Amino acid sequence: MLCRVCRSHQGGARLEPKSAPTQTVTSHSLSLKEVLSAAGLSLFVGIAAFIVFATRRIPWEDAAILFRYSENVAAGHGIVYNPGGEAVDGATDLLFMLALAGFNALGMRVELAAALINAASIAIITFLAYYCWRRWGGCSVGVALVPVAAVLVGPVWQYGQFGFGTPTALAWHPPSRFG
Repeated sequence: MLCRVCRSHQGGARLEPKSAPTQTVTSHSLSLKEVLSAAGLSLFVGIAAFIVFATRRIPWEDAAILFRYSENVAAGHGIVYNPGGEAVDGATDLLFMLALAGFNALGMRVELAAALINAASIAIITFLAYYCWRRWGGCSVGVALVPVAAVLVGPVWQYGQFGFGTPTALAWHPPSRFG
């Protein structure tokens, strides 16, 4: 199959699924300028996300509960809602809670830590979406911005804005598939 952008097989690898016909996947080389443009876009989106997330003062209920668990872990009380209370499994996102607790132990408010972690995650998602669509999809810049726009107006952004760890889970899941 010829790439619809460069009309060649350059850089393509042959995939041979057992039950499907042979396909060609074309990988397009991106110049350093294009990679830096993707990184710049991601940095801009990450900074914008941090500003929006950090200025939102009231997290949604479940996020506020997770924040309280994080504060108690940072204070050395363990995974409890009330210090001295019974240890319960109420933290729905263990790794995000521990990351928040780590930042809180260093003196950062958990709300600000959540904004920072989620903004960095939104930046990673932006870079991966844009880069992958340009590199492996061979898409134009305009088309590669479509998944970025979906991140910025979709539920991933909204959950991040309200204090949930959804952007963080999404950002770290795809890279684990590349390794």
